[in-house]
Amino acid sequence: MPVFGMEWIWIALVGFVLLFGTKKLPEMAKTIGKAMGELQRGRMEIEKEIQIAAQPIQEVAEDIKEAQHDFRKIQGEVTNTQRNVLAPLNLNKKRSEPVNTSETGQVESVEQDLEEGKGRGRKVSDERIRLEIAAKSLGIDVPGKSLSQIRKEIKMSVEGSK
Repeated sequence: MPVFGMEWIWIALVGFVLLFGTKKLPEMAKTIGKAMGELQRGRMEIEKEIQIAAQPIQEVAEDIKEAQHDFRKIQGEVTNTQRNVLAPLNLNKKRSEPVNTSETGQVESVEQDLEEGKGRGRKVSDERIRLEIAAKSLGIDVPGKSLSQIRKEIKMSVEGSK
């Protein structure tokens, strides 16, 4: 027959009384109580030390979370600005509205640029159209020039304006 629960406590109690006697048992219980109290005080002291040591780490973690939040906010602002700046140059959609391409007010349509390029018997790339629009906005003549020539002139114009 297996022994469960309360029976074990009674068996242990009888074993202690037989092993140590009735005079030593209260003294041992007092010693065990003191040891358990000391153990709990030590545990609480260690937990307190850990909390004190972890406080700077928690502050750094909060700073990191705040920096991540700020980064995401700035990233969103940059993305919105990028969309606003590149929206006139977005050639994925067919556009018929005019785009201002120079400081003098000269206006060209992206659609016209596409059609003119196709009419000349060559394939016009999105990059070429973007470069031509940028060049026209800087007052650079682009007919008959290669992409590398247009890039070079834009670069010189931008560096010269600094």
